[in-house]
Amino acid sequence: MSEKEIENYILKASSKVATLVDLVEETSRAFSIPKYKVLRVLSRLVDEEKIYIQNPKIPNSFMQYLLSSYSQWFLLVVLADFMTLASIYLLPQTFPVILIRYFFSGLFLLYLPGYTLIEALFPKKEDMGSIERFALSVSLSLAIAPLIGYIFNFTVWGIRLEPIATALTIWIMCFAILALMRKYYYFRLANI
Repeated sequence: MSEKEIENYILKASSKVATLVDLVEETSRAFSIPKYKVLRVLSRLVDEEKIYIQNPKIPNSFMQYLLSSYSQWFLLVVLADFMTLASIYLLPQTFPVILIRYFFSGLFLLYLPGYTLIEALFPKKEDMGSIERFALSVSLSLAIAPLIGYIFNFTVWGIRLEPIATALTIWIMCFAILALMRKYYYFRLANI
């Protein structure tokens, strides 16, 4: 039996079968071949755009998207922001515990402001590679945090921990929410 026969069978059976697993198992049984050979033909059909595979668990609303695996980055940003504030204000400032504060404060100052800005500006994964995202995140954070401190130098609050931490938290959360909304918008466009 040739791959062309398997391909024709898959194309006919795909309209009747509900799930991808059922399609692979049914084709494997019909031709008495291993599943990996069926998957190879199926992969080629997807690449040639002769067949389309859709995820049945696509989030339909913004709230479902927020709670899905597509927005894990957002939840990690919020958690890191919360952990930074907790390590500043709640944890004792003694030696072994202060290392937690140093870690989260470094993340808070040197990565998160730039990361959220980059995610808001380039919401699609194809827009930029992960190395470029990391490098730009760090370099932009190194520009944003001092700029916020410089601005606060001319206010009545001055350069102190509370106003800087508050301003950076607002910056991070605003751009994280903006990035989340833009990512959801592109996600919905891609899955219409």
